[in-house]
Amino acid sequence: MSKRVFTKSNDYKGLEDALAALVSDSDDGEEYELVTIPPEPSCLTDEEEGDEDELVQNNLPRDVPGRVEVFVRKNLDHSPQWDEDDDEPLSTLQRKRPRVEDQEPRWHKCQPTYDVFYGAEGVSQRQENVKSAIRNLNPVQIFEKLFDDNILEMIVHNSELYSSQNNRHDFHTTF
Repeated sequence: MSKRVFTKSNDYKGLEDALAALVSDSDDGEEYELVTIPPEPSCLTDEEEGDEDELVQNNLPRDVPGRVEVFVRKNLDHSPQWDEDDDEPLSTLQRKRPRVEDQEPRWHKCQPTYDVFYGAEGVSQRQENVKSAIRNLNPVQIFEKLFDDNILEMIVHNSELYSSQNNRHDFHTTF
């Protein structure tokens, strides 16, 4: 698309002269587009005229304060309108993968397995033994009896493991 620019310096007295020159050239079967370009902001005041909703005008004013550009669209019958590359797909679609569903665990009821099993017989005797062992102890001594060194080591180990998993690597404790 070539472009011809008509301004006031082209010896046209106004837009009407530019249109007359354009009509005289229109015998060649080419399409023309006429575009009005507004002037630089320093040439006019900041006042705006016209409705912004109607930007396409069918009637042209007698003269425009800016410039007028004429675009010429050449019709060449021997050139193909479409290129061979236009028939190629823009991208190849990937096949959708079948959705892999998360496998839900299948629960079933069974009897638990215990390492140490105390039968129902002798329960009252064991309760009496525990009561007699802690009867004369204060709360701190009862705590020390229930939480022995093995339990405290397990608490310290799991506390440090939890702190390192939560990004607190400088946390250390002892008992």
